[in-house]
Amino acid sequence: MAKNFFKIFLFFIALSTSNLWAENYCKISNEIEKKILSQIDNSDIDLLKNYPSCYRSNRKLILKLAFIKPEQFKYASSDLRDDELFINRVLKVHPEILKYASKKLRSNIRFMQNATYIQRDSLQYATMNLKDNKNFMTKMITIDSRNYLFASERLKSDKNIAEIAFSDNGLLIKEAPLNIRSDVAMAKIALKSNSGAIDFLSTKIKNNAELLKLSSNKSSIISKDALRDYIIENYTETATQKGLAINIVNQGKFFKDNILAKRDFITKWRRVKKSKSDFEDKLSLIEVTSRNFPLLWQKDFDNYPLLRDKVIKFFKKHNIDDSTINNLKTTFFWKIKDDLPTVAFNLYAIRSSKDSAIGPDFSDITSITVIAQKQGLRWNMSVIEVIFSSEVKTNIAYRNGHKKYKLWDLYKVNENDKSPKIIFKVEDKFREYFEIYEEQSGGKYHKVQTYKMY
Repeated sequence: MAKNFFKIFLFFIALSTSNLWAENYCKISNEIEKKILSQIDNSDIDLLKNYPSCYRSNRKLILKLAFIKPEQFKYASSDLRDDELFINRVLKVHPEILKYASKKLRSNIRFMQNATYIQRDSLQYATMNLKDNKNFMTKMITIDSRNYLFASERLKSDKNIAEIAFSDNGLLIKEAPLNIRSDVAMAKIALKSNSGAIDFLSTKIKNNAELLKLSSNKSSIISKDALRDYIIENYTETATQKGLAINIVNQGKFFKDNILAKRDFITKWRRVKKSKSDFEDKLSLIEVTSRNFPLLWQKDFDNYPLLRDKVIKFFKKHNIDDSTINNLKTTFFWKIKDDLPTVAFNLYAIRSSKDSAIGPDFSDITSITVIAQKQGLRWNMSVIEVIFSSEVKTNIAYRNGHKKYKLWDLYKVNENDKSPKIIFKVEDKFREYFEIYEEQSGGKYHKVQTYKMY
């Protein structure tokens, strides 16, 4: 009896010693964390693989590593790769984190649908079983036709699903299987939405007389070179400094009367003092609350109540909360034309990041740029860009911290042109350029030209 008691006593001593050793071994000090994070940019992708397995369960360390390089998440513990809340925090910054999430999550209908509300193209990381789920993919393509890109080949060949997608964006026929691109009925649906779809039909039907007629008004822009020259002449100037710089000027030069609201959203950079673990100060982009126009965006839509309701429903369908919706500001609102009433607008908000773990160079941003056309009592929205309350890494290389669209002017081919083209100035990293959008036969608007001056 005493002998057995002694063995049990030794066992618990050994276990206690082992646990103390494991606890110390797995304890990650600030110095160790800093060392690991400093190695990640200069190391191969398998950095985390070389550390003890217990490190892979450390939420703080894995979170910081995933924010820098989401590929490291594939070595995280199975518990973390199955943790919805943890993954959603990183998803707001890096959509590719889903690639390394558990198969269980990537096959979960509710989780993957909600993921698309955080990052639009999340379904590319869904399991094949989910991409081949007809009920689910039909619903997701109805919500956003772009999800057709991620459907299985079997579902892309389904005419009912193809019709839903092509009715909204005819150019999606480019990604369809050959049997769909060879189907005259499917081609007609695509061409009515976007006459440019003619370029992606199979050679078997591309010369069909009826289809050629539908595509005859492929673009009212007669000459790409003439339009480019027009843009350079009217919206650019060259300033000589140390070199030649091309500035974009003359917003609304020819269509000032179409501007219903124009309010640049004022932001500024602030310096965040460096901590003991940082080598240099950080810059953070913040809203200037004292200078931004206090008018609620809904007020700008008083004459467009059905459109206002459509926008609110759009945001709520994508899980955006009431507070975020109500605090959006109108940065621009233009009338495009009166017959088949058409408008274009941007709604925008920026807040400090709600996640302290990712640092001050991220901001919580919501933005939507839309061209909307009323047909009967229904407004159809062509979404040019959208950010769903996501953590965006801001950078001083952008004029306003991140990529933005600003409506610059309208363009008519001639006096009889009843559907003005829409010229957007795109503020991108290190440069600005133009994108031109044109109405398609189904009332949707699609980009027809991009002009980068340098």
